[in-house]
Amino acid sequence: MKAESNVIEIGEYKYEDIQGLNIPKDVNYLDKFFKSTPCKVTEIKDNKVRAENTSYAGIIQLDKTRIHFSTKVKSNLFYMLSFLKDEKEFHFDSDIIIDIKEGQNFFDILGRLFLNELEEIFKKGFYKKYVRKEENLSFLKGKMLFSKQLINDIRKTPKFYCSYEDLTYDNLENQIVLKATALLIPLIRFNDKIKSELIRYRYILNEEVILRNVLPEECNRVQYNKLNECYEPIIQFSRAVLQYHFIRSAHKGASKGFNFIVNMNITASKGGSSLYQDKFSNTIEQFRFKLIYDTINEIINRQLKDITSICVSCINKWGHENNLYIYLDNIEDDKIIYTIKDFTSKIDNNPFVYNFAVEIEPYSCTNPPNFKTEEENLQYLQACIDFEASNLLGNYNFIVNDIPDTKIGINETLEFYVQSSGINKIFYDSTFLFDIDTKSGLINFTPDKSDVGNYTIWISVKDFLNEEIYKSFNLEIEE
Repeated sequence: MKAESNVIEIGEYKYEDIQGLNIPKDVNYLDKFFKSTPCKVTEIKDNKVRAENTSYAGIIQLDKTRIHFSTKVKSNLFYMLSFLKDEKEFHFDSDIIIDIKEGQNFFDILGRLFLNELEEIFKKGFYKKYVRKEENLSFLKGKMLFSKQLINDIRKTPKFYCSYEDLTYDNLENQIVLKATALLIPLIRFNDKIKSELIRYRYILNEEVILRNVLPEECNRVQYNKLNECYEPIIQFSRAVLQYHFIRSAHKGASKGFNFIVNMNITASKGGSSLYQDKFSNTIEQFRFKLIYDTINEIINRQLKDITSICVSCINKWGHENNLYIYLDNIEDDKIIYTIKDFTSKIDNNPFVYNFAVEIEPYSCTNPPNFKTEEENLQYLQACIDFEASNLLGNYNFIVNDIPDTKIGINETLEFYVQSSGINKIFYDSTFLFDIDTKSGLINFTPDKSDVGNYTIWISVKDFLNEEIYKSFNLEIEE
């Protein structure tokens, strides 16, 4: 663990001449760390080192010196990082573990970036590749290893000891991601949504992939190609999570993190010209973008509650409370242009102006949308009929009952319906053992010897409003 000593702060687009660094060790480290960024480090006279920052913020702990790269906007760095979406702007070294004051949500930031990559992989499909396996089988597969088959013969084991190539999800890449996901979940302290999504992906992966101990060094064994190149960012994050001392120290003493810098550059565009943050932040003393963003969300959410009217008193209230001027222009029946002026934030003595449009398509059972296929049109109309019928009987409820844990033997048939209420329900499963009937929710399958084991089965159900409910149950298959 690096100990904090001399602290040097370097602002955006500024430099500092630092004395007392460990030359050449610290210089070589900074040079390597800055390699993929425009930041620079140069040795100058009198044993000093010049460190130059551009648009980066972060913390780098050296041998006896800590460098803080600060933003011009006076705000909590970790709060700003919680909105970071692009891992390409986040540079880190998980080998250097440091204490970070006011950085309790450091793992929430890492979790967000990790989850972004995991979701992209899930959309493309988890990587499947051939893996060499050696095991005893009841039938001959691949080639038989005679040296180990002799042991079976001596023990009178009626099996074939085979070596074969198996196309499987249970490969090194997915094993690394699964283990890192499992370790990251308890480190997420503040964002329950990220934690719940990571838990969901853990169960999905665990259906096909063995959860085993993975060493950080195993991340270096991954060979990338066109089929698995999308795994490269998440493997880097996984390696950080897998560091033993990193995980061990996570909840002891001060908040922990590692050396990192992140590009905080913002570009504002108008027409064919661009205005970068160094000029942009110099000319705006109080830029209340988050306040404006929250106000826009308030306006849109209030509009969605009642698309037939506009709450003018609400708009006046938000404007008065936040010192904003809010105007609207109804250009068509279903299109409204909103203008927000903030006289607190000025560019060249002109108030900051934000325009946005709200277009409402008031679809209903009496005014249905025009889908691409006739089948979709019929499904929408059927949902309307069902919904109206449901309203006659009371309020609409979408419910999926809990599924009890089940134990069955091989060659026994498991048959039951997932019990639920709702309209136009679609059922999904996340297991290779069986395929649930998507319309009725019927599960019907008979396991054989190859299915013996203990499984956590996840079932999801969607209704016509696209609401989704997840349920899980434990299935034990015995010989």
